[in-house]
Amino acid sequence: MDILPMSCGNDECKLQYMGRACPAWVDVTAPGDGEFKVEVIDVWEMTRTIVFESINGHVRLPLPAKEGLAILLVKNEILHAKMNFFHGN
Repeated sequence: MDILPMSCGNDECKLQYMGRACPAWVDVTAPGDGEFKVEVIDVWEMTRTIVFESINGHVRLPLPAKEGLAILLVKNEILHAKMNFFHGN
């Protein structure tokens, strides 16, 4: 059974799974207006690494050229709202 790349999201977040592909970089575009935090998720090592704290528009994202990676983009406005909710602000 092959593990296929996939992508899902909306204008506030996007998750892109690379499957067995091993790119050294990938071009990503913010899914909506505003600033987005970009993380690389390594599903084998179970780690999340922040690559960019804030992007808008298009950026080339460096990757470690191995399989089992996902890219997560989340709108900073959403992250701040959730942090305020959990901290009672």
